[in-house]
Amino acid sequence: MVLAGLVAGASLPGVAWGWAAVVAIAVVSTVVAILAFFAGLKRVGPGTASIVSTLEPVVTVALAWAVLGEGLASIQLAGGALVLGSAAWLARSR
Repeated sequence: MVLAGLVAGASLPGVAWGWAAVVAIAVVSTVVAILAFFAGLKRVGPGTASIVSTLEPVVTVALAWAVLGEGLASIQLAGGALVLGSAAWLARSR
C-alpha cells in the first residue's frame, strides 16, 4: 500500500472526522475482529472456528446485497451455495 501511495500519490484525510473514520476502521476491522476470533477460537475449538470463518465472504456479500443494494451475479450465488453447502457438510460430518 505504501508503494501504491508513493506511485499514485497518497490522499490523506484533511479533516478530523476523516481521521476518526480511518482509526475506527483500523480498530474495528483489525483489533476487535482478531480479539473476537481468538475468543471464539478458545470457546469452540479450532475445527469449528475454521468452518465458521469460511462463511465470512458469504456474509460479506449478503450484507453488501442487503445493506448497500449491490447486485449478485449467478456465479456469486453459486459460489455462496457451494461455501454454505461445504460448511454444512463439514459440520455434519463431525
